[in-house]
Amino acid sequence: MTVNLQNQPVNSWKSITAGVLSILAGLLAILLALMMFHRHEVIGLLSRGGRWRVVGMFAMLMGIMSIIGGIFALMRKVWGAALAGAITALYPWGIFGILAIIFVAMGKQEFSKPSKATGDKLSGS
Repeated sequence: MTVNLQNQPVNSWKSITAGVLSILAGLLAILLALMMFHRHEVIGLLSRGGRWRVVGMFAMLMGIMSIIGGIFALMRKVWGAALAGAITALYPWGIFGILAIIFVAMGKQEFSKPSKATGDKLSGS
């Protein structure tokens, strides 16, 4: 882990890039979901098109999770949530998700760790 003189992690481009890629993939997934909802309305006039609604809801959920994970990656707060957001970024276009996963994994040391004082308060000691 690279640290500066004040023992704080040095911030690099990895987590910022991962966050931007996750947010971009999330926005694309939400756009895809909206297109699926619109397609459901058009197809629904001709036949039963309920599966488009299910696909749209799945895409919307993946998009929201990707955006939340991207925000955590930009804030460098919760590595697990940032990684989950990068994994869900695989859905719309895989290359964004693959790159986001790689950059979140490479930048793991940039994320803040909970302090011992916070851990002591949570455990009741």
